[in-house]
Amino acid sequence: MNKIEVTQPTFLINLDNPTEVSYGPMVGNWKPIIVQTYQHGFPEIKDDEILYVFNEDKTSNIIKDDRGYILKQTMYDFKKH
Repeated sequence: MNKIEVTQPTFLINLDNPTEVSYGPMVGNWKPIIVQTYQHGFPEIKDDEILYVFNEDKTSNIIKDDRGYILKQTMYDFKKH
């Protein structure tokens, strides 16, 4: 099994080269992926398959709330002059 660590819960994989990931729009053969929990009882991952691993502790701008994983938003105070 090939493990690839991702830094955001939503990312793209290159279907022509599944070991390549992106976090922004890409031109070509890309597929969006959303992080899910690997459920107990699912088939075991085979040696030739890829597991994309998201570790939320490594990204300080991603938070989990009752809606799931979201990007922290920064509020700016724009004052009219």
